[in-house]
Amino acid sequence: MTLFILVVIIILFELFLLKIFLNLKKIFPWIIDAKDLYPKFDENRFKNFKKKKYSEFLGWDNKPKMKFFDILDGKKIYYEINLKGQRKNTNKKKKFICIVW
Repeated sequence: MTLFILVVIIILFELFLLKIFLNLKKIFPWIIDAKDLYPKFDENRFKNFKKKKYSEFLGWDNKPKMKFFDILDGKKIYYEINLKGQRKNTNKKKKFICIVW
């Protein structure tokens, strides 16, 4: 009888730990579980990345004469990379005084 109670307590403890782990996974997405070991791989997105944003010598590098956008606070910020490899804002209405490197 005591063995049965011990097994039930261990099973309940395991379920409690699983519940805590799943809740922590929502808060801290960098916790790795079995689903994260083999993520979905999109071949088309990878080819697009290599064509537009990857250099064999530098790694992640935006190509010149390309237009991109970033999402900040739910808004799209459009920019382009000029021939020198510098980021140029395409929004003509705003003048930026501060440059962040």
